[in-house]
Amino acid sequence: MICITGIPGTGKSTLCLNLNRNGVSCVSANDEAQRLGCVSGDVVDTDRLRWAINGVNIIEAHYTHLLDCECVIIL
Repeated sequence: MICITGIPGTGKSTLCLNLNRNGVSCVSANDEAQRLGCVSGDVVDTDRLRWAINGVNIIEAHYTHLLDCECVIIL
């Protein structure tokens, strides 16, 4: 899995949006965490999310480096 990370405002979501527009699947970790019930308050359960997103190729969020990444892109 390729993980796109960086501090807020660096363009992670914009890059993911542009990848999707060009036919490359990119997933927002925040959206997936919410959808899969991996959030409690403001805290994302990265262990649970890591298990739940099996099969995702590219994912973005400021904490994706905590997931099982083969490659990390820091913006």
